[in-house]
Amino acid sequence: MAFQQKINTILTLVWLMLPVAICMAQQPFMYKYTIEDGLPYPEIDFISFTKSGEAWVRYSSGEALSRFDGINWTHYRLDELGLPLGLAFLSDDEFGVWFTCRFSDKLWLVCLTPAGEWKKYEIKLRCWLYFDPSDGRFTLMDAHFFSYKYDAKTDLFLRSDKPAYALKEMQDSVFYYLSNTADGSPYAAFKTSENTYLYRYGEDFQYSFISTAPDFKPIYISGKTISGLFWKNGQLQWWDGKMAKPIVVTLPTGRKGKQVRWSNLNYWGRKRNLSDPNALIVEDPASGIFYLYAIENNGSTRLLLSHLPKDIFWSAIAQDKHGHWWCGTSSGLVRTNQSQLVFNETTPGMVTGLHAINEDLVGNIWMGGYTGSGGFTVFDGDKLQRQIFGNQSMPVLPGPCHSASGTLYFFVEAPWGMIAIRNTQLIPIYIPINENGNPAVGFFFQPLRNGLIALGLVGEGLGIATEDGGLISSIQTIGKEKGLLLDNVLTVSEDGGGRLWAGRMSQGVAIYDPQRDTAITWLRSPDVPNSIGAMASCVDENGTLWLGTNDGIRLLRNARQFDYLHENLFDRLEKIPMPGAAEQRVHFLKNTEQYLVAGTPEAVYFFDKKYHGRRPRIFSMKFGIDIAGGGAEQNAVLLDSKGFLWIGAQEGATRIDLSQLQFDTSATSLVLTDFRAGDEPVPIIEHDLGRLPGSKRNMQFSFSPSGNDRLKDNLFYDVLVVRDGGDTLFRRISTQQKDGFQIDHLPYGDYTLQLVAYKHNVLSGQVAYHFRVPRLLSENPWFWAGLFFLLTGTPFAIFYQRKRHQAALEKSKRERDGLKIQALASFFNPHFINNSLNWVQSRYRKDPQTTALMGRLADNVDILYSNTQFGRAHHALSQEMKLVKNYLKIQQVRFGEALTVEYDVPEELGQFDHFSVPAMLLQIHAENAVEKGIRMGTGVGRVAISVRPEVAGCRITIEDDGRGRPFEVLRKNGDREGSTSVMDNLIKLLNSYNKEPITQKYEDHVFDHPERGAHGTRVHIFIPKNYRYEFS
Repeated sequence: MAFQQKINTILTLVWLMLPVAICMAQQPFMYKYTIEDGLPYPEIDFISFTKSGEAWVRYSSGEALSRFDGINWTHYRLDELGLPLGLAFLSDDEFGVWFTCRFSDKLWLVCLTPAGEWKKYEIKLRCWLYFDPSDGRFTLMDAHFFSYKYDAKTDLFLRSDKPAYALKEMQDSVFYYLSNTADGSPYAAFKTSENTYLYRYGEDFQYSFISTAPDFKPIYISGKTISGLFWKNGQLQWWDGKMAKPIVVTLPTGRKGKQVRWSNLNYWGRKRNLSDPNALIVEDPASGIFYLYAIENNGSTRLLLSHLPKDIFWSAIAQDKHGHWWCGTSSGLVRTNQSQLVFNETTPGMVTGLHAINEDLVGNIWMGGYTGSGGFTVFDGDKLQRQIFGNQSMPVLPGPCHSASGTLYFFVEAPWGMIAIRNTQLIPIYIPINENGNPAVGFFFQPLRNGLIALGLVGEGLGIATEDGGLISSIQTIGKEKGLLLDNVLTVSEDGGGRLWAGRMSQGVAIYDPQRDTAITWLRSPDVPNSIGAMASCVDENGTLWLGTNDGIRLLRNARQFDYLHENLFDRLEKIPMPGAAEQRVHFLKNTEQYLVAGTPEAVYFFDKKYHGRRPRIFSMKFGIDIAGGGAEQNAVLLDSKGFLWIGAQEGATRIDLSQLQFDTSATSLVLTDFRAGDEPVPIIEHDLGRLPGSKRNMQFSFSPSGNDRLKDNLFYDVLVVRDGGDTLFRRISTQQKDGFQIDHLPYGDYTLQLVAYKHNVLSGQVAYHFRVPRLLSENPWFWAGLFFLLTGTPFAIFYQRKRHQAALEKSKRERDGLKIQALASFFNPHFINNSLNWVQSRYRKDPQTTALMGRLADNVDILYSNTQFGRAHHALSQEMKLVKNYLKIQQVRFGEALTVEYDVPEELGQFDHFSVPAMLLQIHAENAVEKGIRMGTGVGRVAISVRPEVAGCRITIEDDGRGRPFEVLRKNGDREGSTSVMDNLIKLLNSYNKEPITQKYEDHVFDHPERGAHGTRVHIFIPKNYRYEFS
């Protein structure tokens, strides 16, 4: 205890006496698009947005325009299109997207129509552009006040019948320009030798203001009062209609900002001139940080954005449809997100190697660092304060907590193992937990409902701590002696029954039941199916236990009811499919009112708890693109008292305002943009590609998805090529579609190209294209049969002709030769297929599996050939079962362990010999179960066949657990008649000659599973006892 008190005194004094470093920490998240993203030039000097939310950018070279819809960048080289250089976005309407530029006194207007056609209009008169408040359209006005508006019928700009107004008192002045103020009000400027006269445009031009400042820029007009900006003695001044005053900006740091220049902001949906200013760029003289301020209608300023890029173009700042700012710079296009506040470890005052985030009673956020000197950075909602401890290094470990008493607890790599922070004082806590006197140190704290605190300890398993006076005073350990086999515990969660769930990613998962004072551990092992380890966990309001594991997310519904003494946890856990193809390690979990938040090395995922679809909707924010950092840190996550979500990542922390967090849920349309067979382009006519060139089996294709107004690439794609009949010959799951896809070879057949887009793990759009790969002559078996008979028949014909010439002399010899000819002819009958299989079987005797497979195939051919010889359409049930078993054995070789077959058939199948069945009846249904049920599903497929005798006949059942027959019906969408349909027609014909018919009944969706949903098919077949197959 003396050691504890001594450490207490020393560290508290250091904490209180040493100064703290205070730094500004309001930096929004920024992402930059560069030439690596496909931009043709790095310097962007203008950006604006259409009504639908698309971004249009202009480059400083003036040689190109680019359109961005969130997924696709489309670039337009103006000289190649025969368009004037320097075009900038003006507005968009039902006629298209409009652009403008001016060279000397020549004004150009260009329109990109909805059909993709570029139209340009040269305005040879001296005109000015403004937006008419009456209809919101851009309008031209010449020096005589005639207005011009676009007329779609004539495709011209038509002049008004009379001028808008004639200013008689300004006869000696020169019309200077026409523009709109920041609030959209149009005005006209006239110049005399001494002054500039400004007029407000309405039903007439109302006299408003005489300006003696040549660079006066109107910002707002109210009645006859006009206010705006002008420079005087290097200082930006505000004119309020009566007097001028300098604009002074006080920065968030409290320092006075240095004016850099005024700027022109483009707000989404707001009509205004392209060059008039409405904002101010200010520099912090101490830090060099640039800030963006809006200028209000009273001359005051309002902070919009901090940490502006130093190479920003003042004319290239715009706000998109959802309030995010975009900036053009000399090195690319910057997108900002003000709902995220970034605390990068390079920021002065910020800890490095962030491992822990916590909140105290007054709302201060404590961030603990592991590298360097460790320690803490405290954020008070405005500024960062670096708490330092002299030369004392204090690496902070993950998993802190805020106890019910208001104390903050952290594990640290220090002689005492853990620290408490109470009333801004740091208090070391030393509690030995073994005979060696080692301090309690670990990776996780979890307050419990009974006021105790669970600890995830290093080397000791689980700890249960008790507080005395707001500080931990004792710890009870639960280790191997009670069944908890985890060496280090990285996460702890309490279920509704008060039981504690613990996990370690490399070892497994355990449960501790305080009532029985016993623990059970399920260890992770490659020899244990579905085994996992956990690093993160939580229990939601429904009592569901969520586990962040080495292989994605698992959940256990109604965890308090789990019988840990008799059930295997790994068998009960449900796996949640994550967006994309690859599974990921989950480093933290946090339950909020709307989302279950999961952090991985790649992204932060938000499970939408209010969405109830077949697949869970999971929004994603990718590190480095949507959120700062290089991956989620272990259990570094906090939902603070103000509703902000704090994410700890490599390189720092991010605070997310959940109230402003919005995701795109719009539908996606997919369009096939290019399809080639070899090097030959294939015309795309609606959804039919037609018949491809027969000799070109190499396919390349690409497609384009539609964008979204949030300008985020949040899709992944499932691309399939499916052969009619069910075989999938090509499949790719990808987050990118820009590079296209290639198939090296496709055999002949009819195919469907399926393009499926998923957004946030939910189906967002799909489209299908049909095409046919024709059969080559060399792929036609009749060609080879004909060639064979031609080659063998020619010598026979020569030989036969010779024998005819010798017929009179050698009659007896001719008869003997005739017998030989008959033998040769019978040798080449259709039975050659079976002989060929026997030859292949003998050729591959070294491969027992292949030999067995060919043998079974030969048996089936022999059975069918025998039926054909005698003209039979039926045979014994035992023969049909032999066909089915041979077929399924072949398919088990094909699919391996992915296909299991179960038979429920009496051992003495011969007792059913008096039951005849249509040939191939059961084989066709078994094939459907494999090809259209099992093969289109996921995981291990199962086919079950049962045969039961009844008084009136025989009942046969065939079932599978595949995707189900209704899915196949929708997917095939009008396939040509197949073997099932032929069999149905045959039975229908046979039934017409029988009183008791053969029946086939389908039972769909016979199984239900919480993850796969309804699936499976069961077919019931009944064969009457005295069924007749001969017509009479």
